Formats: sequence, structure tokens, C-alpha cells
Amino acid sequence: PAGTHERSRTALAAGGGESVPGPVVRVQLLRESVRREKGLSVISSLLRMSNDSVVRSIAQCLRNLASDAKNKELLGQNALINLVKRLPGGEGADGITDMTIGAIISTILELVTAPRQTRPQSLRLRPQHPPPTHPLNSNYGV
Repeated sequence: PAGTHERSRTALAAGGGESVPGPVVRVQLLRESVRREKGLSVISSLLRMSNDSVVRSIAQCLRNLASDAKNKELLGQNALINLVKRLPGGEGADGITDMTIGAIISTILELVTAPRQTRPQSLRLRPQHPPPTHPLNSNYGV
């Protein structure tokens, strides 16, 4: 249906890209189309608004868009400075709630961390196993 594509774009723009109905390919295509249509800069510019809920929604939206590697690179170059300015101590931090600060920090973290498959081996999380002398180890006391 004609309205479905528009609703998907609206959901992505509101930060709900992960909850857009349909296959993962559709969400990836939406992220790519936002980039191709020069939407990243438009969305990033909304971080300068004074409305706290708009800034929070935009931060969540940018985090979703950053799931795409090319978007992440562009947003890191263009949106990161606006995100940092909205943190406490920044020039645009007035009126920002704790929930919005959390959304901003989460987005910054997404932008500055490497994708899981490209992280150095030393930064990958490894499962913790009990030490050999731990009571839960079957060889303990044997």
C-alpha cells in the first residue's frame, strides 16, 4: 500500500527504525534512502531545537541511523559536535532532561565505537569462566 512506505519513513525518523514492520532489508533500505536524500544533515540540525522531547527523539533516530556504517561515518563527522554541545556543560545544555542526556550519550557511544566485527580482538567481550579452584568447577577438590 502507498501509505505503508510513508509510515515506515515516519517511524524511522521518529527513532523507531528497529520497530518498523517487515524484513530487516526494508529497514536497511530506509537508512540508505535517508542518507541518499541528504536527510542526515536535516535530521542532525534538529538537535539545535530547544524542545527536550524533540532532541531526545532525534538522538534516538540518529542512533538507529548509525547502524549503517556509511551513516555512522557521516554522522560522526557532522552530528557529533551538536550532540556533545547538548551535554551538561555544553552551550546548548539548558533545559535538557536526564532521559535526553541518556539518549545523547547512547548515540555518541554508537558513533564512536567500531562495529562489532571490526573491533580489535582485545576489546571483544569474552565469556567469563570460573577459575579452576572455584567450587562450581567439577574438578574442585578432586
